[in-house]
Amino acid sequence: MAEHVTGAAFPSGHTTEGTAVFLMLAVLAAASRPAWGQKVAAATGGLLVAALIGFSRLYLGVHWLTDVLAGYALGGLWLCVLLVITRTKLRGDAVA
Repeated sequence: MAEHVTGAAFPSGHTTEGTAVFLMLAVLAAASRPAWGQKVAAATGGLLVAALIGFSRLYLGVHWLTDVLAGYALGGLWLCVLLVITRTKLRGDAVA
């Protein structure tokens, strides 16, 4: 273990934030690219970075697998919420 950690760590904050941020960057990068291959590359890059963040938390021994999986789920949920809100606003629909 790289450092001594104490306290609760569910879900992994690093994994949650990394998933939400890097996947949103991947969505924005993919939306600005015309070619399908570039869109896939952007999505793959975002997924790879998010996966590496979670793996690093496991490797360093600062989180359990359940903490990292919950971080992925929460980060993905937050990303979905942001995408639904932004895409609804862009279409001009009212958000209830």
